[in-house]
Amino acid sequence: ESSLINPPMKQKIEGGKKAVVKDPIFKAKIEVTFGKIERLDINKNFGAYFERTEVLGGTTSYRIHFDYYGFTAVVHECHHATFAILSDRGIHLDESTKEVYAYYLDWLSGECRDLLEIWNKK
Repeated sequence: ESSLINPPMKQKIEGGKKAVVKDPIFKAKIEVTFGKIERLDINKNFGAYFERTEVLGGTTSYRIHFDYYGFTAVVHECHHATFAILSDRGIHLDESTKEVYAYYLDWLSGECRDLLEIWNKK
């Protein structure tokens, strides 16, 4: 059993959907969740957030949560995720890596958009 270095926030998701997006190039697994969420640790509601959870032994997990489907929320949270995932792999944003960041953001935003469009119809 692994101990958490940075445990996930305490939360409750009502009527939520969940999927894991698997990145075939950088091998990240990104959990995408959708539904009403209440952060129990600070008792506030959030419409969307990105979270990185580090586990002892070097495993890092990523989560993007959405209360609603909106273009700006998808791009905003995928932007945070892109920076975290690529930075964790030693790829820092500069002139020589900006296309990697742009393509990754494009890919991840598309994956989230596709999931949210399906979930939002149900």
